[in-house]
Amino acid sequence: MNTAPYPAAAADHLRCALQRLRIPVLDSSYIHPTFAHLVLTHGRGYAPAPWPTGVHPRSGECFAAAHSWASRRGWTYCEGYALAAEPVIGVFEHAWCLTADGRVADPTLPDGWVVAYRGLALSESFIRAHDRGDDAVITFGRNLSAGPNTAVLRDGLPPEALIATP
Repeated sequence: MNTAPYPAAAADHLRCALQRLRIPVLDSSYIHPTFAHLVLTHGRGYAPAPWPTGVHPRSGECFAAAHSWASRRGWTYCEGYALAAEPVIGVFEHAWCLTADGRVADPTLPDGWVVAYRGLALSESFIRAHDRGDDAVITFGRNLSAGPNTAVLRDGLPPEALIATP
């Protein structure tokens, strides 16, 4: 596993990979025909950071774990994409947290496993309004039959959906 410091090229690599993911569309009439389009339009890049509190939990499914840690610590829940250090794995949908100072806190993946994140820092009010429990708020989660949040993809993000991060 690559444990080198955050390479600036990783963020560019992730952005280019998301450009390719924009191609298969759910519905061309949607404001954001794919989750990748939404993340490219409104998301922001985040550098990996070491786990901030004690021993890394490496626990559970990413969406549920990120909701849980955000709730317990007062952190911000983020949903988007991560770029694995292992090229065979590449880019994947993922959820993580941001600490109060804006650093990534990824409760499910070991430090060094991801080289770049790009995603949406979602507000608590937006998360509650979409009532998807501890699963993905916008993208596909573990319940594939629920599908992505088509209302957001079709109509766009409301102004209160995202929070400013440091």
